[in-house]
Amino acid sequence: MFTAGLAILRSHNIWTRHWPVLITLIAWAAVFLGLIRIFYPQSYRAQFQNDNAALAIEIVLILIGLLLTFQAYRFRRQ
Repeated sequence: MFTAGLAILRSHNIWTRHWPVLITLIAWAAVFLGLIRIFYPQSYRAQFQNDNAALAIEIVLILIGLLLTFQAYRFRRQ
C-alpha cells in the first residue's frame, strides 16, 4: 500500500474543490496505511478480527470505487 500510494501521489497530487481530489486523498490514506502496516503490523491485524468491521470497510471501498468510476466515465457536454 505504501508504494502504491507514493506512486499515485507522484503522478496525481491534485488539490482542487472537485472530485479528482478524492484520488489524492485515497493516495495519502494508502501511504499512511502502508506506514501503519510496516511499523505496527499486529495492531493492524487486530482491527480485522471482527468480520463486521471488515465488511463495513469493503462496502465503503466499493462505494468509493463506484463513485470514481461514474465520475471518470460520465457523459460530458462540450
